[in-house]
Amino acid sequence: MENYDFDNIDIEKDSKKIHVVLNNKLNEYNIFAYQIKKDFLSSNVDCTAESAFAKENCVANIYYFNPTNKKWELLKNQKSETLPPYFNSDYFLTNFPQYFTTSTKNTVNNKQSNTSRICSNQSEKWNGVYDLNIDYGKLDDNAEMSITYILEIKNGTCTFSGLGYKTFFTDVCEIKEENNKLKLKYLKSTDGDGFSDHSNIKILGEITSKNGAYYIKSPIVADLKWNYNKEIKLTKTN
Repeated sequence: MENYDFDNIDIEKDSKKIHVVLNNKLNEYNIFAYQIKKDFLSSNVDCTAESAFAKENCVANIYYFNPTNKKWELLKNQKSETLPPYFNSDYFLTNFPQYFTTSTKNTVNNKQSNTSRICSNQSEKWNGVYDLNIDYGKLDDNAEMSITYILEIKNGTCTFSGLGYKTFFTDVCEIKEENNKLKLKYLKSTDGDGFSDHSNIKILGEITSKNGAYYIKSPIVADLKWNYNKEIKLTKTN
């Protein structure tokens, strides 16, 4: 990293280096890029993995290399306090499970225990990505109080993340289906600001299905009047 130009990140140039390292066997790997621009780094010396730190409100760009069209796809922008050298397969498996085959997941899970719990009798109707954006209005002339929540459920695995006003977390949940409801039991945190700690909360929420629509009730999600544990409608995509 010592010679890396953080002011002019060139992902296509980085791509060529990856081709060389992997001997062009791109279809055999899941390739992600977790990039932070120099503006978000703090260091008293030259930027290296050992000396650089992420500033407050640091934003990372996360890309996935599509081996079919050989293009980088921007997956998400997210607040981050952890630099790329300290990520491992568990992070990407948890946050982007759709890019991993069953055999790959099993291999990683054998090495990384408790990444997720499998619920064999869970109905497939719950599979998908659930979005919720709540705008609580303006904090001042320059800042708004809004929070975006994303829940991703696939084949018995669940990640629950939140980003926005005083909120930044990604949690792994155990899921259990009961009476047309899906309970989200906290297992562990994989990312966050340290202030959104939910380890003392047993159930992070319940998802309910009613007439083709989905709702969440959660002790960590508030409605527009800042009331928690209220049913709020989710937007679901498959």
